[in-house]
Amino acid sequence: NQAVYAAGTRYSETQRALVECSSPVWPAEATARQSSAVGRPTRTSRETTVVKRQLNFGMIGCGRMGRVHTERLQADGRGRVTALFNTIRPMAVRLQHDLLLNAAVFDSLASMLDEADLDAAVICTPTTAHYDQVLACRERGLHLLCEKPLADTRNRMIDLIIASNFGGPLLSVGYQRRYWGTYRTVRREVQSGRWGDI
Repeated sequence: NQAVYAAGTRYSETQRALVECSSPVWPAEATARQSSAVGRPTRTSRETTVVKRQLNFGMIGCGRMGRVHTERLQADGRGRVTALFNTIRPMAVRLQHDLLLNAAVFDSLASMLDEADLDAAVICTPTTAHYDQVLACRERGLHLLCEKPLADTRNRMIDLIIASNFGGPLLSVGYQRRYWGTYRTVRREVQSGRWGDI
């Protein structure tokens, strides 16, 4: 996932780690390229830079998408879910149990933000909750991946985008479909003009 951030932002250790985790070119590869440019031996295999510590994530919303994101974080290994919140507590408890998580379950977002030691959070709640939850997490300095759509109205989406462009925690939207072959083909066809005005 690509993070939305303002150019020139001074990154904290966590921000740099998040950027490195999402970058298609790893620092080790960049170093190899630089070495090649000055005549030094290059690395032939793909090497990755390991973040010095796992990032602690809070999962906000423990339904289907919360489970998907938790499983992906577990499989990836660079982050771990250490806090779970769902308005229906048994759903968070079930996710904790099913995936054998060493994560605390919270009864409210406020208590999770107050008590959990987090670097970032993933928001997988109904759309109408996104705006307030994004604001609350950003106020606490948490980097965010928010499921689509970013908010329930255009104006709220614009507010959040503008706020993220002024720096602060990274804000990313889980909108991967634009990269799917079907959507890319449809876009290319629409832009070609061969089907008239669409």
